[in-house]
Amino acid sequence: ETHNLSRIGSRAQTDNHVAYLPLVSANFLHTTASRYYTSTAFLYNYWLGCKQGKDWPDQASGVIILDFGQPWHDGNSYGANLWPYPFPFQSIDEIETAVRGYVVGFVNCAITQQSHQKWANVYIAAGVNNVGQQVGAGHGAAWAQMVNRLNQFLASQSATPRIRARGAIDAEPLFGPASAAIQWADGYSSAFQGDSLYYNFGSCDACPSVFYPNWIPENSWTLSDVYHVSWGATAALPFPDIYATDGINAWQWQYVTLWSY
Repeated sequence: ETHNLSRIGSRAQTDNHVAYLPLVSANFLHTTASRYYTSTAFLYNYWLGCKQGKDWPDQASGVIILDFGQPWHDGNSYGANLWPYPFPFQSIDEIETAVRGYVVGFVNCAITQQSHQKWANVYIAAGVNNVGQQVGAGHGAAWAQMVNRLNQFLASQSATPRIRARGAIDAEPLFGPASAAIQWADGYSSAFQGDSLYYNFGSCDACPSVFYPNWIPENSWTLSDVYHVSWGATAALPFPDIYATDGINAWQWQYVTLWSY
């Protein structure tokens, strides 16, 4: 029997059958704890990152999304309104400091006493949603510039190999019009550098599926709009919000994939 593991789904042929074998990887994806943010205090974020680092399995890879809430501009700077009510505003500079604190905590607690680095590849994504009047190109560009700075910081630190920052947006049709989310995506794409991509970790509200092909996305969104903020924009990567246990959300995102194909 000859095994060829050069790609996923590669064939191992025998005299009597053909078997499809999975690619064997030296590291694996890890279920991570993403969270809604209530504070940008450095020490608070340090200890959140530390907890994640302590729990990190050896040589696992993963994505961690830090959701800072509603995009906003307070008249002086871009930032986000955090949870809970009355939704305190935090500037991009404060959010950038919070992400740095999280990274420092993660690294300090994901290195063993024998100086062994536990992680393989880690992407820490600072996110917002598409709620409100401040979702647009200006905020998207400013957010991308923040992620660029975070990656410049990470690249300069010898203790953070294979840890990178990314952006994120929880773009949901029910939250706001497609035009605003698309402007945010295009603004981000106009300013990102290198690996500073963003994830759309939003939903596909009322999108069609193979079972319900006549459904129409909420709030006048189209499948083209969902595709654009998830993949079509230059910096976009999909990270679908799939939460319904009956499988309908997964089928809806499969339909977006089929439509884009």
